[in-house]
Amino acid sequence: MNLDADLSPTAGPLLVTGAHGQLGTHVLEAAALRGIEIIGVDRADADITDEHQMQALFDDLHPSAVIHCAAYTNVDGAEADREAAFRINGEGSRLIAQLCHETGAHLVAVSTDYVFPGTHPEGYAEHDLTGPINVYGESKLAGECAIRDVLGEDAAIARTAWLFSAQAPNFVQTIAKAARERDVLDVVDDQHGNPTWCGHLAEALLTLAVERIGGTHHLVGQPTATWRDLAQAVVDELGVECEVRPTTSEAFVRPAKRAACSILRVTNPQTPEMGDWREGVRASLQDEVPVG
Repeated sequence: MNLDADLSPTAGPLLVTGAHGQLGTHVLEAAALRGIEIIGVDRADADITDEHQMQALFDDLHPSAVIHCAAYTNVDGAEADREAAFRINGEGSRLIAQLCHETGAHLVAVSTDYVFPGTHPEGYAEHDLTGPINVYGESKLAGECAIRDVLGEDAAIARTAWLFSAQAPNFVQTIAKAARERDVLDVVDDQHGNPTWCGHLAEALLTLAVERIGGTHHLVGQPTATWRDLAQAVVDELGVECEVRPTTSEAFVRPAKRAACSILRVTNPQTPEMGDWREGVRASLQDEVPVG
């Protein structure tokens, strides 16, 4: 299919929520390069939990598809603010799904590896049993369930993990800053997952939106890695003298539990291909955006 074709059936623009975040920013840029009509909104433009604001937005734009990036993403903060996490990730996603159902817009909703318990050493396929181990994961799973309640398999649930870009703050930019300032870094080496560059993810999300592909998709970078592997790749790319030493999760106790293995396996044949995360590290460090 021509990815520059209009987004039938309503031939309206593609709407992106959370447009000012690191993922939303990449989606807007990728769509512009493809010549796709796209409109991005963020918290200041419309509250995804406000029915009147969102109804007015849909009435005004008549979007053909929605890439839903807006979310409560503070994993540790969710432990103390459960209500906000569920309101935004659960109720907000349900509202978006209802509006898409009413208007015929195709929904692509971004979800997370945190919906799984992280105990299986080989990782998780799209329809493996979920079981979040922290509030953030519970709230994102609530969003998935709400979308499926309204739209079934017509909507695309796009789970991803370990996102990074040139737009700080994220792990890659944090390590890059620390590696320039310190001789030694201790980085967790007992958590396994899929580092994912927002540039690769944005392209895949656009494909799901334009081709109106539904179902559950695992959109993550390859190959799998630990946080230390990712940190070492950053140091290598920078070419600085900094030792990256392995350590354990116990050395960095956080309010929210982290999974030992959050690898997402890809078995859905309709899932768009994702790139090598090491290419994303290179791109992110060549085009760094300083912390504001």
